[in-house]
Amino acid sequence: MIKHESKKQKTIGLISIGQSKNSELIDEIEGVLDKSIKIKRIGILDSYNREEIIEKFRLDNPHRLLISTLDDGTEVVMNEEIVIDEVQRCINQIEDSVDLMLLLCTSEFPRLNANKPLIIPNEVLHEVVKNFAQESDKIGVVVPDHGQIEHCKKSWIKIGLNPIVKSIPPYSHKNKLMEVANAFKFENNLNLIVLDCMGYTAEMETLLREETGKTVILSRASIAYKVKELIYF
Repeated sequence: MIKHESKKQKTIGLISIGQSKNSELIDEIEGVLDKSIKIKRIGILDSYNREEIIEKFRLDNPHRLLISTLDDGTEVVMNEEIVIDEVQRCINQIEDSVDLMLLLCTSEFPRLNANKPLIIPNEVLHEVVKNFAQESDKIGVVVPDHGQIEHCKKSWIKIGLNPIVKSIPPYSHKNKLMEVANAFKFENNLNLIVLDCMGYTAEMETLLREETGKTVILSRASIAYKVKELIYF
């Protein structure tokens, strides 16, 4: 009888731009991965209280912001430059104890350095969308905050696509989502919608797809399956 060598248990580090103790997003990603994969969670806000977060991450540019939630569901708006520095701190803290790291945010993250493989969702999402989109067509893109729209447009235009960007907070009321669905539904030459934030849920994806009749790409699902594909590569 031939014995097959079992796969060495792998460990993935999940880096949140919020707090990591009670994250529905992280739970959903873990659900996609093989049960044999060990998960190590870390969040850039884990070591700060609310007052410290407000002080440390205060905005100096309303167009370079990131939004996350605390473990109690409270939404926080943060300075993107400070977030990048804190993500690097988390990478340095966990990379020696993991095989691969995943950043749980679809924003652009320049100048990060890692000695282990690091998945940047922004890059994966762009690759996935380009495989579906026609360059002559528009794509609908949804981001959490109005202040992110112009930066988001530039990001998608840079890879050759024509984005129509709307904003909806991840925990928005259904009526707001319906407004955006109606706007996209009647936009000519728009057949693809991207939920460009890891905070958006499968329920939001389903509602947009059913209301618009268009293909909807959910960031968290695309990224989770990419991690599953790469972990034993």
